Amino acid sequence: LVGQALAVEGIARTSAVLGGLIPIAGVPLSVALGALIFPDERAAARGRGFVLGAPLALLGAAGLALSGGGGDEVAYSQGAFLLLVATLLNSGLILVSKRMVLSFHPVCVTTLNTSVMCPLFLIGAWLWGDPGQVGRVPSLTLAILLLSGAYGLLVGGALFYFCLHRYGMILTTFTTLAAPVFTGLFGYLLFREALGLDDSDADHD
Repeated sequence: LVGQALAVEGIARTSAVLGGLIPIAGVPLSVALGALIFPDERAAARGRGFVLGAPLALLGAAGLALSGGGGDEVAYSQGAFLLLVATLLNSGLILVSKRMVLSFHPVCVTTLNTSVMCPLFLIGAWLWGDPGQVGRVPSLTLAILLLSGAYGLLVGGALFYFCLHRYGMILTTFTTLAAPVFTGLFGYLLFREALGLDDSDADHD
């Protein structure tokens, strides 16, 4: 809950692109912790394909950092810090998730997770927000809220835990490297966030 809340607040202060980029820092950390704790993950990290592909995947995803930027510098820095803390929390959470899917069916884990988080988010919305604004937002924003809210948490969580159970923590974690591509694309299509350097930067070049 805390990691998710910090990630949402961080994206609100920065951009969708940066929200997909900073979690990249959690990938090597999750890989190292997984290989240290779980023998099967250690074997996956030693494979030739992993050794060759992992650095390329990290470098390719990190290269998208050139497309971020913009906005108030103080708020942007605060948002980046919140995203970093959320990434560190989620790196520890995936270790717990790995242990859970070894003992319980992924659907059970997802149901429990969603059943706990949704009421807590609702309480948080009443304490620190104005849930009444939901009825006053544009229809597109409302559709995004519905699809990425409880339904997104349930469906996305179930797929994540299923992959975690079947393919392991390291391989599943590396799929998050696709996030900057899709967050950048959707950020541009839905909110017109810049995908390239700012015009001011281009003028200096």
